[in-house]
Amino acid sequence: MKNLIIVICLGLLLGCSEDEIEVSITAPVTETKFIVPDNYPNISSAILAAGDLDTILLRDGIYSGAGNRDIILKDKSIILISENGADKTIINCAGDSANHHFGFQLTSLATSNSIFEGITIRNAYSNTGSGIHLTTSSPIIKNCIFKDNVALISGGAIRCKNARPKITNCTFVNNYSMSGSSLFLIASSNAEIGNCIFANSIEGEAIGASDATSVPSIVCTNIYNNLGGDWIEKIDIFANINGNFNLDPLFCSDSVTLQEASPCLPANNSCNNLIGALSIGCQTTIVN
Repeated sequence: MKNLIIVICLGLLLGCSEDEIEVSITAPVTETKFIVPDNYPNISSAILAAGDLDTILLRDGIYSGAGNRDIILKDKSIILISENGADKTIINCAGDSANHHFGFQLTSLATSNSIFEGITIRNAYSNTGSGIHLTTSSPIIKNCIFKDNVALISGGAIRCKNARPKITNCTFVNNYSMSGSSLFLIASSNAEIGNCIFANSIEGEAIGASDATSVPSIVCTNIYNNLGGDWIEKIDIFANINGNFNLDPLFCSDSVTLQEASPCLPANNSCNNLIGALSIGCQTTIVN
């Protein structure tokens, strides 16, 4: 735990004026005992041992197999966070048409305070909501990557049923579903989306919704090159307003980090924000 540090320049003793008084505070940081794989061999075992709103820390690595996929949460909220970001912490569900595997299902209000931060979920394969399936649950999902996930019916990466998640600084790429390749909303669902990239889906529109009461709010987000459509249907009203746009994110060739000319970098967009989960990773490729 970091110490609380207060540094004060006292005017009477040192001759400082009132506006020269400086206060520097480092707040305490809560330590966690739920570290995977240090203390627990997989994510499921850490969740089982943790209490409501405990933090589970994932070390760098690729998490796959039993205990690291097909995880159902219905009785507690968890905070699942990586040590060093989504590009170093990958949950590989390793699903395919013969072997369906999903990432997470959150199935009740008891899980609504959950947080997923700085993780990649990839290669999930199921009928609906392959990466994260939400029913009556509204977690925070931030700094995450959803890549190469397949849902045969709806919600290739995330599906929301009567759910209202906050999704910020996430990157969705190469996902697949007939309805909502990356995100699908149903049964009066909403999603607060900000600073995200939805790109290169190989089937279905980027964001889909089944009813008039399921409409997200979207700001500072790039939706680009999704086979079934980008800013269409329920989300067409958000196109080209509130910092939203439709431009090639300029990913680096071997990752979803960004080239230096990417419109998703803070210096290159009207929001002055990082858009997506990862920042600059390479120089811009020049094509002759």
